[in-house]
Amino acid sequence: MTEELIQDLYATEKETRARATRDLIDVGAPAVKDLLACLSDDLWVVRYRAAEALGEIGDEQSCWALIATLGDKKDHVRYMAAKSLGKMGACGAKEQLVPLLHDENEYVRRITAQSLGLIGDGSELAILQAVRENETDLRVCAAIDDAVVILQKKE
Repeated sequence: MTEELIQDLYATEKETRARATRDLIDVGAPAVKDLLACLSDDLWVVRYRAAEALGEIGDEQSCWALIATLGDKKDHVRYMAAKSLGKMGACGAKEQLVPLLHDENEYVRRITAQSLGLIGDGSELAILQAVRENETDLRVCAAIDDAVVILQKKE
């Protein structure tokens, strides 16, 4: 069954890919191995959906693969890897997330700030505040501000 769902990640219809992702999430841990293989697929939509599913499943064996995916050439995939690591509690990914605060894509910067707010311990405050001073996108600024508030509460 997992193989059929993985094949649906290659569908041309977005809804078919979304449904397959939800179903793979429902499969859970038994789907992780196949999803990890998808992180290196040539199609960015497959990498994106695999990163999404892995984040929702939350299996720790996918942490390092998702960290490696933070360097993906496609911004959508970087975004989803950062989001998934935030959802998972990031298993040591704080340092690897920080460079994405300077990503060319504002969505990547925004979700990275949100993820750091979720998984940080307060040591990221100075970095976030320094990045905030030079950030021009208002949505990213808001995400950084929210992350700072959350991290200040953790101190």
